[in-house]
Amino acid sequence: MSCLKPTYVYSSRFFDQPQPGLTLTGVRYDYQRSNIPPELLWYGILRSIKMMRTAPTFLWAMNAKIPRIPDTISRLLKTLVFSIFLSHVDSCCFWVMETTITSEQRWITATRVIVDADGNLTSFTERYLRNFYGSQRALYFIPRGVSQLQEIVFQAIEMLIAAVLYGSIFGNLASIVRALDSRAALDKAAKQRNFNKEFLAHYMIEHGFSPALQRKILDHEEFDWQHNLVCSVPIFKNTSRAFRLALCERITSIRLPRGFLVCKAGDQANEAFIISAGTVDVLTPDKSQVVVELKTGAFFGEIGLFEKTTRNATIKTTVETTLCVLRKDYFHAVLDNYPDIRDRLGKEIAKRKQQQTQVIAQRKREQQAEQEERERVRQQDHLQLNDLREVEASSATSLGSSFLSHLRVKRPSLLSGSGSVSAGALPGVASAAARSKSTTLMPLS
Repeated sequence: MSCLKPTYVYSSRFFDQPQPGLTLTGVRYDYQRSNIPPELLWYGILRSIKMMRTAPTFLWAMNAKIPRIPDTISRLLKTLVFSIFLSHVDSCCFWVMETTITSEQRWITATRVIVDADGNLTSFTERYLRNFYGSQRALYFIPRGVSQLQEIVFQAIEMLIAAVLYGSIFGNLASIVRALDSRAALDKAAKQRNFNKEFLAHYMIEHGFSPALQRKILDHEEFDWQHNLVCSVPIFKNTSRAFRLALCERITSIRLPRGFLVCKAGDQANEAFIISAGTVDVLTPDKSQVVVELKTGAFFGEIGLFEKTTRNATIKTTVETTLCVLRKDYFHAVLDNYPDIRDRLGKEIAKRKQQQTQVIAQRKREQQAEQEERERVRQQDHLQLNDLREVEASSATSLGSSFLSHLRVKRPSLLSGSGSVSAGALPGVASAAARSKSTTLMPLS
């Protein structure tokens, strides 16, 4: 089933009928409504319903995380890929709509997408790319120059979709800018703090401050820095200043070398950590893959403060790192004095745990799918190997039969009365059989 009145292409020459003796390079159609059978049009529309089967894959792709790439940039990349796919679908729908228009002023005819300036039908590649380019422009608020009513309605719908797509892209760009600003602010604050500490230490030494006073001043500076870090943690950001100060009084700082395992998957979760300086990698339980990299100001292990649970990931430092540690028993000692904050934080942690559970479940589904795919490939390879062995066995049998037939015709004296070959009558065969139990006998020349 195909369109009517095809045009046959022979080495850049066009004919209405097949030309015997010439090399056919392609078949092209003008996609006029009168040349498209209705059943073919409906067949194409009904086949497009199969795209609904890609919905689970699309949802999985939108929720999947790209290793070692920040979530904001990952969302932007996935949005751009989705915009390309959307442009493809839009161009296909627009083309189908164009084939139903009989006017010569339709867009694909007026812009010479169908027929070039020389009056020849264009190739499929040129048609697709030009139509795709038009759809891409339309989805970024650069409309086509359409004139037919159907085209105007279609383009109005495109503009509505473009508003959503445009807003999504700019929203992701804004998130990236905010994340970069926040990260830059934290890095700048960390560098400024180190500079201030060094300057303060030199100043106190040069002016003869007592060791006890130096320690008090440095401890106060450390306390202020920890308080700023606690304020930057999302679950503590909207709590009272008194609560945050109480937490800071119970936080201790530790300095860890590069490559140190902060915690391992399966360990009892009794602390939460804030990265004061440095970076850590969040690894899968088997340590084979980096899930995400956390930098200065990041907070992890908070679920262990509220529930009796174990670590679901391994944390490893990538550089010399300073961590602020908040123990579970100290945290609950502070919470006992703030029951309203306890309830609020409990709801926030429950929400975070649900999100974490979804991520873990998604990762398990991906691993199971990969395992099933490996098993399928292994079984397929096994079947192919068995088929190959059967072919080899069949070939060996065929060669043996040919060999015996050759002997009957050319050297009947070598055959015994039963039709079998005497090993002694064939020089070299006995010795070859002694060397290998499975020797392929080739016909004698």
